[in-house]
Amino acid sequence: MRVKLVSAARGRDIKLRQSYSRIGCEVGLVSTSRGNWIVGIKAFHGNPYDGHTLKESLEQAERISSVFLKHVQADKGYRGHNYTGQAEVHLAGSRGKKSRWERLWQRRRAAVEPVISHTKHDNRIIRNYLKGIEGDKINAILCACGYNLRKLVRAFFWPDFLAAIFRVYQNFFVSYMTQNRRRALIWA
Repeated sequence: MRVKLVSAARGRDIKLRQSYSRIGCEVGLVSTSRGNWIVGIKAFHGNPYDGHTLKESLEQAERISSVFLKHVQADKGYRGHNYTGQAEVHLAGSRGKKSRWERLWQRRRAAVEPVISHTKHDNRIIRNYLKGIEGDKINAILCACGYNLRKLVRAFFWPDFLAAIFRVYQNFFVSYMTQNRRRALIWA
């Protein structure tokens, strides 16, 4: 299983004249490479270096999904990471000769940016209304759950909903056309 890991920006808005490092928390997000399902999300406090959050994020993703990771695609912020597990960590922009598949997975890593954007704006991780460190952690988990539930609803219920609307429209259209034919025959 290939997993993309990225560190989302700060979880709260910044007020004027305040230090950027004191506001909010950093959120580590782990998503699958196929389907972009969020399998792990964790809030980190104290302005940690991205590389130091890699180990905890991946351990959480393995614990939740009960799948051992083989390859991890991460951005350049994770250089000097402290992860010592069995997964192989590939950093974006690393030099050297790469196979065709490695280049393909490196390009695929860019698909995590829309996941971050949707969790920020659609699921409201950009603003936290819960109090304290525990509130930040709860908010991050609820945003990931909301993102995955939204994908499930779109996959399972949206086609049925569209089919129901189409049937209602089709029945209305057929009944409307038969009434107009009768009127046209009466007037003719």
